[in-house]
Amino acid sequence: MADIQNKINDALARERTAQAELMARKRSSGRDITIPHVVNMRRRRRGERDPEYFCRTYLRDTFSKPFTDDGRDLLYAIINKARHGGKQAIAAARGDGKTSIIKGAIIYCIIYGMLRYTIYVDKNYDDAKIRVGNIRFEFEENELLTEDFPEICYPVRALEGATNRANMQTVNGKRTRMKWGDELIIFPTIPGSLASGAILQPGPSSKLRGRNIRNQRPQFVVVDDIETPDSVKSETLTRDILNCVTKDIAGLAPPGESIAVIWPCTIMIKDCLSDRFTDPRQEPSWHGKRHKMIKKMPDCELDKDKEKHLWERFILLCEQDDFDGDDSHRTAHRFYLENRKIMDAGAIVANPYRFNPKQLTDGSQLEVSTLEHCYRFIAKWGWDSFNCEFQNDPPADEIPETDDITINHVMKSVNSLPEGVVPADCDYLTAFIDIHARHIDWVVMAYGSHKRHVVGYGQEPVNSPNGNLKEAHNLQGLQEAILTSLRDWRDRAAEGWPLSDNLNDRRYLDICLIDGGYQPDPVKAFVKETPGRTFRISKGEGSRKDEDSFNMPKKKSPDIKPGKAHWYASRDKKNRVWIYHLDADWNKRNVQQGFVMQDKNLFGAITLYGDSGIAHKNYAQHINAELWTEKYNPGKGWERWWDVKSRRNHWLDGTAGCLAGAIILGLPVVDVQSSPPTETKENGSAETPKKAATVPKPTTSPARQRRQRTRRPRTRRSR
Repeated sequence: MADIQNKINDALARERTAQAELMARKRSSGRDITIPHVVNMRRRRRGERDPEYFCRTYLRDTFSKPFTDDGRDLLYAIINKARHGGKQAIAAARGDGKTSIIKGAIIYCIIYGMLRYTIYVDKNYDDAKIRVGNIRFEFEENELLTEDFPEICYPVRALEGATNRANMQTVNGKRTRMKWGDELIIFPTIPGSLASGAILQPGPSSKLRGRNIRNQRPQFVVVDDIETPDSVKSETLTRDILNCVTKDIAGLAPPGESIAVIWPCTIMIKDCLSDRFTDPRQEPSWHGKRHKMIKKMPDCELDKDKEKHLWERFILLCEQDDFDGDDSHRTAHRFYLENRKIMDAGAIVANPYRFNPKQLTDGSQLEVSTLEHCYRFIAKWGWDSFNCEFQNDPPADEIPETDDITINHVMKSVNSLPEGVVPADCDYLTAFIDIHARHIDWVVMAYGSHKRHVVGYGQEPVNSPNGNLKEAHNLQGLQEAILTSLRDWRDRAAEGWPLSDNLNDRRYLDICLIDGGYQPDPVKAFVKETPGRTFRISKGEGSRKDEDSFNMPKKKSPDIKPGKAHWYASRDKKNRVWIYHLDADWNKRNVQQGFVMQDKNLFGAITLYGDSGIAHKNYAQHINAELWTEKYNPGKGWERWWDVKSRRNHWLDGTAGCLAGAIILGLPVVDVQSSPPTETKENGSAETPKKAATVPKPTTSPARQRRQRTRRPRTRRSR
């Protein structure tokens, strides 16, 4: 009996094993797919060579009309950044197909293997998921794309909308490892597929840090119209977007690599982020471009007297039609058709297909040209809205006016003198030291009869204690560390700076102002222990939030020494030192305008050492860290303030302090002059422009410097 039972059990076990193997084969055959052959390899290869052909052929529902020059520019900009990296911001007209072109470019770059990990960022996460969903739809439903790219599209279509099947899908017994959801797309891993394992993901602008999927870091980011009408009016939201673009996105790349970013946008108001990043003067690294719907206005618009205000009459007729209840503006339309040749003359539009050809009940078209579409918009919404939405040129009267200073102005101001060398015609050599808890920042400048020259600048460490420096037990250590750093800097300065005409001859500081606002006690102690009056305590006063307003004292007293311009000194009786109060607003504005004036070679221009402007980019960012802003409020008058873009403004304070030191010594205060016009002789040849009036040199400074060099004690030089 036992043998019979064992045989029965063995038979049952074999039957269960066979059944399990059969079911496994059935399940495997159900999830294993076979990739069909490419239908038209010639068409596929031509699409790779010609991105426009690819979009017009495989995405014909989206790209039903030929590419315009602006659309072509955006398409190739995205492809170029996908191939070679870099950043670019492009402002295009509202409704001009930016999102469609982005979709086509991303599909092209994924299919042909240019993108491995792409993040699509929009103004909010839901919009970003919709944009990615539109791309996903093409791989799911596009018949032509499936025919020519079966290794990419067929595994997607085999899911039949059940995204959970992707976990078990195989090709020739190997898993495709595909993910196909709303928040993450990983394309099927297929041998020989250029898109194998490519990643596409929507990105919330607030949570972009730390992206790493299957040991891949993001390679390419699309920032699609990330600004909103609310964000451009909010400093907080603008700052969040700026941090997202310049910090969060920049930090997505693998170590040692930079990420590629494309930013299509439309400028809403002046000085918004889109306006800033599409302006090469403000953000040159973004290679900004701005597209206009009307590239050249009609001749009759430019010369209204000649053609009797035809477009103005068209706008008035549109308004009259609206008043009469005719939304289709038939009276204005007939007027345009009668005068179209004259009204269109000279005009150049970016997109000749940007109008509504809808057939109306009277047999006429709603619109027949892009110009008619634009001017109907103007009649309804006004020129300001048109310039914002279509021309990327919003009006400037709604925003504060600011000084025209950019980092390019600063970086272009090099004069080829070596670092640390003083020009031979130097009248004053001044320095300024800005005190901080962990470092001191310094600037040295030379002042001559015509220009002002930055001899050198830098940052020195302050070996302050670790931990919270506001705590009492760390305060003494902080003050001692500051005092030590000041002594070290003084010892190096005692060696002087070589002159350009004779490098063996040395030039020494006439004055060095030290910021006494942060930690006045070690600064006062340093000034008291240092012989002479070269090192002096200063305090900047102005309109910045952390500063007292500068007010020149009206009465003289033994403890007050009014300066001739923009400074005065007050005596600290307890420590027996003088504190020099500086007009920070005036000095910083003159510094920034000095770099602007360098382009025009005017008096007051500031130059930088060396011949490489890019080497001064960090310094230039400090100079542009604050922007002087003026705004007129009806009923209240003018408001003026420093718009602080960054707290890294130490060399701006230092350069302004150097100017203040020269003025204390006697540098004439002269406003920036305009350049003299170039006169033309009767025969047409250019005459040499007249020289600008020169400022008289001080008579004491060079002689005093020569005496100092001849009688300077050795002990002071070696200190």
